[in-house]
Amino acid sequence: MAPSPQLTSAVVIATESLLLGLYMSFRYRIKIVLADKSNALEMLNSATFKNSHRMQLNCAEWNPIFIALLLFLHSQGSGTAWVAGLSALGCIGFAIEKELTKMAPLTATARYIALAFLINDVYQVANLK
Repeated sequence: MAPSPQLTSAVVIATESLLLGLYMSFRYRIKIVLADKSNALEMLNSATFKNSHRMQLNCAEWNPIFIALLLFLHSQGSGTAWVAGLSALGCIGFAIEKELTKMAPLTATARYIALAFLINDVYQVANLK
């Protein structure tokens, strides 16, 4: 039996969280720890670091909400596949779009839409019981 779209999306988003943590550690944090104080401060104050840091924190804020709702829907055998897919695409796309362009209006909007429909899916499950 294949995993549900909700479980697959939850795992994809959780994996993204892990990869973003590793990305920040290996791209910045190790260099900052090993650098002398002035170089470390220069890296911390760079626009590139600040953008990447904001992107990772934003994902750390949003991803657990998506994971929790998707796992709940999976546990109930409910939810719509396209919403699960949009959730994963929105979360991953946000990180990529934000890192590459420093703004992410398209994928941020996708996350808002996906979250609204996830909330609706959860509400539908609650009303069925």
